[in-house]
Amino acid sequence: MRRATGVLLIAAICALSGAALAGAAPKHERTALPRPEVALQRALAVFRPQLADPSYRIHGKVDPRGATALLRNLAASVRQLSLADRRLAEAILARPTDSGKGNYTAPKGDFRHKCFTNFCVHWVRSTHDAPSLADKNPKNHTPDWIDKVKSVMSEVWNREVVDFGYGAPKSDGNSGSHRGGNPSPKIDIFVQDVGRQGLYGYCTSDDPRIQVRNDISAYCVFDDDFSKKQFGGAATGLAALKVTAAHEFNHAIQFNYDAFEDPWFLEATATNMEADVYPAIHDNYQYFPASPLSKKNPDLPVDRWGSGGTQYGSWIFIRFLEEFFSDTTHPLPAPADPTLVHELWVDAKAIPGTIDGGEYSTEAIETFLGDHGETFPSVFRHFGVANAAPAAWYRSGALFNTRAGQKYTVNTVAGGASGPADLGMTHMSNDYWFFKPGTGADTFDVDANFPSAVTSPRATVLSFDSGGSITETEIALNGTGDGGLVAPITFDSTVSKVAVVVTNASTRFTQCFTKHNAPLFSCSGVPQDNSPSGTTNYQLDVAIG
Repeated sequence: MRRATGVLLIAAICALSGAALAGAAPKHERTALPRPEVALQRALAVFRPQLADPSYRIHGKVDPRGATALLRNLAASVRQLSLADRRLAEAILARPTDSGKGNYTAPKGDFRHKCFTNFCVHWVRSTHDAPSLADKNPKNHTPDWIDKVKSVMSEVWNREVVDFGYGAPKSDGNSGSHRGGNPSPKIDIFVQDVGRQGLYGYCTSDDPRIQVRNDISAYCVFDDDFSKKQFGGAATGLAALKVTAAHEFNHAIQFNYDAFEDPWFLEATATNMEADVYPAIHDNYQYFPASPLSKKNPDLPVDRWGSGGTQYGSWIFIRFLEEFFSDTTHPLPAPADPTLVHELWVDAKAIPGTIDGGEYSTEAIETFLGDHGETFPSVFRHFGVANAAPAAWYRSGALFNTRAGQKYTVNTVAGGASGPADLGMTHMSNDYWFFKPGTGADTFDVDANFPSAVTSPRATVLSFDSGGSITETEIALNGTGDGGLVAPITFDSTVSKVAVVVTNASTRFTQCFTKHNAPLFSCSGVPQDNSPSGTTNYQLDVAIG
């Protein structure tokens, strides 16, 4: 995103517009939804692109995990549409067993389902929606792919519900029969060729109570084979089924906590669940370029939902929290504790039976941190430090093949050099400067002139020695955001580089529940403490001795 070379200087600016006073809006409403007509057009662009207004059509690849949010928004808005538009919406929202274009087109006699202890699986025996009908292992009059769906869903249920402590999805017994598509109150999993629409799968709701409560039932649709032809370089086949089930079933669980929680939080926690259930499958690594571990753009807010996939890339923040509170030793000597993320969802849970959403995402995170004796600014500073050297901090960090700002210029600075290194910052983000010693360099000193303490700025200096060891020094800032190192640090041939981690840990928002269009942030509000557009108010003065 930035960096010209030079002795020190150059500022990279990534700023969104600031806002007024936090706390002025009510805190317990639903996340702001798009206008009903917009919700319909966005869903049409994925499921009926030929019917979508040209301005909404997708040019390029469909977000393969984006249908859950689109359909949630449409389901909540359908009653406000005109009669003609409502019919379109209802066709999109229908279960595959319902009649209508886009659902199962096989004759009803080819519909099949099997119900197991906790869920039912549905498929068809003909048309492009049919999975492979091979029945060899085991030979049990059920297609092998359906046996795999059963096995995977049983494992996912046991991990997420039994081991991690989440409540099961809400019963869907009041959602109607759907031509055999809802044979019991158990959650229904439909196998369908949604890969032709560019989708791994999705979960959505046809709960008739969706207008009056945030805790609702769900059903899910998974692709029928996850073929390489449809999904290219991402996970395919059984591996794709596994991570899709872990991710999408987690959405069904979330719907029983708060289906209308902030969308970034829904996606970041579901994407992290892939790593909790199937740690050996690294499909979620594909989101690192849109994450705080990005080589080029690590400085986007972790609570951003919008184009580019940042809501998925922010899974690494959830992973960080899980690992940070699992042990004091990093990298972790043992797997992280996934029940910690369940704690976040308990804090974010809506008031049952109402549309009172309780704490929104970032509030819930702050509550969780307080319960564990920490504050958001302190923990978020540590997050920025971890991302500067993920192999030295995350349990699987050596496999990430990325670190924050890896493509940034490492500025070579000689002894006697001095100058500014300034940045514009967005809320809930970290950014970086990198330096290495040049001719005659012996010491490195830096002073910070940041916004006031109420905006939660932080600064850290990391010194990487030639042997690979890292020394971390936090710069103490006063109430006006000013501070510096207590003493210069060594900056000679024994040092390979120095990184300055700049942190904007602000979680202050105003106008909550009023913003409808991407990018969206916590509480669908306006962040208060982004740097004003065009300014670099996180200012560093660097001096080399």
